[in-house]
Amino acid sequence: MTTETEIERLDRVAQGYRPEGFEKVLVRDSGNRVLARCQGTTCLEVGSALGGTTEMLANRFDRLVVMEPAEAYADAVRELNLPSVEVAASLVEDFETDEKFDTIVMAHVLEHVEDPVDALRRCKDMLAPDGIIVVVVPNGGSLHRRLGVTLGMLEKMTDFSPADVSIGHRRVYETHTLRTDIESAGLTVTDLAGHFCKPLSSSQIDALPAEVQKGLAALGDELPPEYASEILIVCRP
Repeated sequence: MTTETEIERLDRVAQGYRPEGFEKVLVRDSGNRVLARCQGTTCLEVGSALGGTTEMLANRFDRLVVMEPAEAYADAVRELNLPSVEVAASLVEDFETDEKFDTIVMAHVLEHVEDPVDALRRCKDMLAPDGIIVVVVPNGGSLHRRLGVTLGMLEKMTDFSPADVSIGHRRVYETHTLRTDIESAGLTVTDLAGHFCKPLSSSQIDALPAEVQKGLAALGDELPPEYASEILIVCRP
């Protein structure tokens, strides 16, 4: 039996993930939250997918390095022809550089990697003095997962859904488990927030009018982070 390498696994996942509808709205909303917390003039983005957040970061920073192991995603970012952007086709575990970055963005990465604490430590070593890491992950405590437990569709909130399996998630975070991994990597949490109110599945929200989707995004700011669709943490050494 042939064992699938990590690069092969991520390439396979990349072939099946193309955010549309609500997922594109969520990417844009998440990107805006990340952008509001960025600092400095140089940035490392760990994991770009198709480059939705990359385009936003490229307009914010003088220099942006994008580390993306999936070939299809790396090619998609290159095809955007963004100024001052360098694409490195590499796993975070294999990436080597002497460069230090003011901001490192890890959006929708830690739920995918083999060892999230090691990935965080490696990124910590690439921070400039007073640099920050901005982390975003899907929230296992989101309202739609809580509803799934109530309806008997999930046994517990952090169980894998079919969507988790299809896009290669290795874990489902809650606020306390994400904080634990971050602190285990020798980092201090300076900001913890939730965003987007997601009471239903992505396909169900797709059927809602655009103004309702925007309303859910705004309502997310009023929810405790434990109940929001996604968790955002800013941390530093």
